[in-house]
Amino acid sequence: MDAIKQVIILVLIMGVGFLAARIKIINADTRSRLSELLLLICTPMQVLVSFQMDYTAELAVQLGVLAVIGTVAFGMAAGMGALLWRKKEDSRRRVLWFATMCSNCGFMGIPVLKGVFGDVGVMYASIFVLIFTVYNWTLGVYIMGVKGSSWKNIVLQPGLLACVAGVALFFTRVRLPDVLNQVLESVGNMTTPLAMIVIGSLIAEMDMKGMFGDGDVWWAMLVRLIVLPGLTCLVLKLLGLPHTLVKASVLIMGMPIATNTVLFATRYDRAPHLAGSLVVSSTIFSMGTLALWMAIL
Repeated sequence: MDAIKQVIILVLIMGVGFLAARIKIINADTRSRLSELLLLICTPMQVLVSFQMDYTAELAVQLGVLAVIGTVAFGMAAGMGALLWRKKEDSRRRVLWFATMCSNCGFMGIPVLKGVFGDVGVMYASIFVLIFTVYNWTLGVYIMGVKGSSWKNIVLQPGLLACVAGVALFFTRVRLPDVLNQVLESVGNMTTPLAMIVIGSLIAEMDMKGMFGDGDVWWAMLVRLIVLPGLTCLVLKLLGLPHTLVKASVLIMGMPIATNTVLFATRYDRAPHLAGSLVVSSTIFSMGTLALWMAIL
């Protein structure tokens, strides 16, 4: 029920963005500016503050195991995306590849895992957010084919720097001043609603019939919502890992396509309407698939 409730909330916030676009409050330029705000300011702050938690040796070991799982799982997803979509037109190929790699482990993963596991679920999801962010700002930027960018520029992206700083603060047990932490938390909390509003505004310009009539959207949903979490579940169970870590990993890998797909596609002009179709459709259908995975696990 927690997963379904969270998806319903996200869909309703998308409706706000849809309405804002229909009544001309948000246009293409506004959407582009909001995407910049989200990628360069709100998301990095959300990531940084998520690591402001108490250190314990047991938690550190669990997070280390999850970091390995996340690294392998996202790498597997990236490899699958590169193989599946290699013959598509360039912009479409890049968006589908990015969408296959990236699950919504932050915007949806954190609240869903918190609902399933309690406060420790936030910690579990946060380590996946770290791995996701590393992939997002390195391989993800490469996938989108950003012109004129060097590896130095990619490594210095705010999202990745926030991850590195957050991990360093966690392991050194350094806590930020309360006032600064509250600022980071307040701005970071804007990420989810703003991202949903951006997506909703994009939907207002989309042909819904065309969205669900696109075969690539259906195949991408199948891979993201069923195949990848299924493979993750099979491998981790064969390895005999603790049930809690298996369940957390499968749920993260079964999240819908990351909203960053739309943000990146909009910012770099890579088939943004396809990106919107992928995110919206996978978010809607994840209401059923997440409930299915929780029932199985």
